Amino acid sequence: MGNDKRLNIALRYFRVVFSLILPGIMFILSNTALSQISGQILPAEIPPTVCASSNSIGMGNPIGISIRGRQVKDQLKVETTIQNLTTKPVSGKLEWDLRPRGKVQINPLVFRDLQPNDAITTQSGLMAGNKEAALVASVHLENGCHIEKEIGLMAIPLRLIPPRIDGSLAEWINVPQLHLDKDSQAVKSPSSPLWSKANASGAFQFWVTEEAFYIAAYITDDTPLINPRHGKEIWRGDGIELFLGLKGPSDQTYCQDMDFQIGLGPGHKGALPEMWNGKTQHTIEKGGIISCKTGHGYIIEARIPLSELGNWEPQRQEMIGFDIKLNDLDKNEGDKPALSLIWSGTSENLSNPSHWGIAIIW
Repeated sequence: MGNDKRLNIALRYFRVVFSLILPGIMFILSNTALSQISGQILPAEIPPTVCASSNSIGMGNPIGISIRGRQVKDQLKVETTIQNLTTKPVSGKLEWDLRPRGKVQINPLVFRDLQPNDAITTQSGLMAGNKEAALVASVHLENGCHIEKEIGLMAIPLRLIPPRIDGSLAEWINVPQLHLDKDSQAVKSPSSPLWSKANASGAFQFWVTEEAFYIAAYITDDTPLINPRHGKEIWRGDGIELFLGLKGPSDQTYCQDMDFQIGLGPGHKGALPEMWNGKTQHTIEKGGIISCKTGHGYIIEARIPLSELGNWEPQRQEMIGFDIKLNDLDKNEGDKPALSLIWSGTSENLSNPSHWGIAIIW
C-alpha cells in the first residue's frame, strides 16, 4: 500500500507540473511555426535583436548594406546598395542621415517584397561640407528591425602655400579636424586593455598643395612614443597609417595602382621619426616628418611628396578614397599593437579599399 500511495502522489504532481508548462510549450511551437510560414516575419534563425546591430553587413543581419562614393565628372554622388540576406521577401524603407549634422536632402526609398538575394542600388547627389561627418544609411523593415551602415566623410583643403614642418601646428588652426576617439572605432587584440580616450585617441588634419600631402596629428597616449620597428614593420608600434585611393573611392576588394598606404612612426627612445610607403615598399626620404612628446601623448607633422603618391594631381571638388588608422603599443613587447583605432574601414584596410571612407578636396 505504501508504494501505491507514493505512486499516486507522484502522478498527481506530474499532472500539475505538466499543466503549468504545456501553455509555454505551445506558445514556443506556435511562434516557431509563424516565423516559418509568414513572409513578413524573419526566418527563425535570425532573431530580431540581431537587427539592431549597427554598422555591420554580415552574420545574422537580414539586410546587407554597402555605401560607395562616386564621381561623375564634377558631380559628387553616393551609391547605396541593399541586399536581402534572408530566405523570405522583405519590405521596408531606406533613409540617410549625415551625422552629426542631421537629415540629408535625399528622399527615402520605400521597397516592397525584395526577394531573397535580390539587391537594390540607388544613387544620390552628395553635398560636400567642410567638416568631418558620417553618412549613415538606415534600413527600417516592416517587422521592426533596424539596420545601419555608415561611411566617413572628410574635407581636405587644397592650398597654394604649404605649412612649415616644425611641430608647432600654428598654421593648422582653421583646417578641418578628423577624430579617432570612439570605442566603436577600436580594433582590439585579446590582450588589449579597456579602451579610453586617455589610452589612445587623436585629432588629425590634412592639407594638400600641388606638390605634397600634409598631415598634422595630436595624439593622446598614456605610454607615448613606443615604436622600435622600422620600414615595413613600422605599423607594429605607436604611429599612424594613412590610406589614400587617388582614383576615387573603390568597390574593389583589392588595391589598385593608385591605392596607397603610408606609415608614419614617431620614433623610439630618441630615434628619428620615419615614413614608409607600403605601396612601393621603401622609406620616404624626400618628405619631412617631425614628432614631439607632449604632456598627454605626442604630435606628428609630416609632408608626403606627391611623387610618392603616383604623381597625383589634386583638383578641387575631387573625391578620393580615404582612411586613417592610429596604432598604440603600450609596452615594448609583442609583435603588433595591442590596440588600433580606424576611422571608417576595418582591420582589412591594407588589402581591401572598398571599406575606406571618402574625402573631398576643396
